[in-house]
Amino acid sequence: MDCVFKAILGKEENRNLLTNFLNAVLETAEGHRITDVTLLNPYNEREFETAKLSIVDVKVRDESGQYYQIEIQVSVTSWLAERMLHNWAALYHSQMEKGEDYGALRPAISIWILDGVLFRPPKKKDRDTEDYLHLVFEPRERKLEFRMSRHFGIHVLQLPYWKPEHQPEDDKGRWIHFFREGENMDADHLPEGMDTREIRQAFAVLENFASNKEEYFLYLKRVEAARVERTWKNDIERARRELEQARRERQEAQNKAEQAQNKAEQAKEEAEQAKKERAEAQKERAEAQKEGERVKKEAKRLAALLKKSGIPYEKDEG
Repeated sequence: MDCVFKAILGKEENRNLLTNFLNAVLETAEGHRITDVTLLNPYNEREFETAKLSIVDVKVRDESGQYYQIEIQVSVTSWLAERMLHNWAALYHSQMEKGEDYGALRPAISIWILDGVLFRPPKKKDRDTEDYLHLVFEPRERKLEFRMSRHFGIHVLQLPYWKPEHQPEDDKGRWIHFFREGENMDADHLPEGMDTREIRQAFAVLENFASNKEEYFLYLKRVEAARVERTWKNDIERARRELEQARRERQEAQNKAEQAQNKAEQAKEEAEQAKKERAEAQKERAEAQKEGERVKKEAKRLAALLKKSGIPYEKDEG
């Protein structure tokens, strides 16, 4: 739930969790790990009172001045990729203050945690879907594949590609398993791979939501908001499918009507062709009959000439 997510990674007292999460997702090497962060928009209960569902983010700057934005997205839409670019651009642009030049810009990295699937493997290729669990988008030259700038990066964690039976082997795996399977786990009896200080602290935030009346009612409110959103999304999706089905049926009916019309036109053309052929055949028979009469008449004339000349001839009965 978005309010719980921000309480875990967006509260001042949980900055160590945020630091651990960033190092885990970015897979920073030793000597380059983030050691301290500054929250630019800390957790505030009031932002959830009127805010729309699933637009909550955590904005942060590390000790080197690099900017990060972490967003949880419960509802995956067809235009989410464009929103990712827009939000990253806003984060990058927000660094510039009046009078500063481009040398003041620092890298900006967006991290999106999706409870649905936006990017899928190509259907015609047999690729391991685990490759789509953690996607990293960077600007690179198409042919030579060198990076244009280290200032841009969008990480996408698609939680459905993490299977419940997976055993986390590092901090990134532990965070993904926590977000994906936390509600099914016993915080007092964590498996060895999940029993770390950070994960225990994250579960403590969950317990606080259950014990704190205000935060618990806030949680229930967001659950209800998620349920309402899911309901109208399902209604819209059902209406879309019905509309698509009606369009397909109408197209099929139109295709059948066109096929019937084509067959009728073809039958008409064949009938006209047959009529022409019959007319031509009748004409040929008439001409043949006329020619036969002429030959017969000519034969009689020749026979009369032969008889008159006294030349014997054999009469052709035909």
